[in-house]
Amino acid sequence: MTGGGFGALDAMNKSLRNNRGLVKKVSAFERMKGYSSALKGKKIELTEKKLTPEELKKLRLKTIKEDRIHTLKRIVQMIVIFGVLVFLLTLLISGPLNK
Repeated sequence: MTGGGFGALDAMNKSLRNNRGLVKKVSAFERMKGYSSALKGKKIELTEKKLTPEELKKLRLKTIKEDRIHTLKRIVQMIVIFGVLVFLLTLLISGPLNK
């Protein structure tokens, strides 16, 4: 075996590879910036005027309310689907098909 240093070279290569991966990686904040499920599919109209703090607060509250409504609808859908699945499984296990 000739002189050492191969472990150091390997560590350097791994470090460079990891750093390259970090540079290419898009942060979660960047991906979620501006995301709201209530606004999905809606066209946003932008105006040139600056909004007052009161208008910003109203817009923010409206968006939050729409997002909550959307989330509640999804939760109700999941509960209904889960209920139907439980009913069908109960029917399948103890139903007329087992006689």
